[in-house]
Amino acid sequence: SGTSSRRLTLNRWHHVALQRRAGNWQIYINGQPDTIIYSTDPNTPTVSFKVGYAGFGGDYFLGKISNVRFFQGALDNGLMQALALQIPNG
Repeated sequence: SGTSSRRLTLNRWHHVALQRRAGNWQIYINGQPDTIIYSTDPNTPTVSFKVGYAGFGGDYFLGKISNVRFFQGALDNGLMQALALQIPNG
């Protein structure tokens, strides 16, 4: 697990992505890589996978999540930035 020092503005759309490449995890916020890189694998879920849920207690994400995508293989920085520019309608 890890945290970012970057703050998200309330009531504004943000693009947040997590990339795993060669055993390292990198967070991208609005197309820009965060300065923190994680090198430990997350815990393997023991129950079904749920976006926006920490997996214990009532620890759910308090907000809206939309346009969730999963890709086979790591995306390069240019594609991460391009995806961040695709602001959803609605």
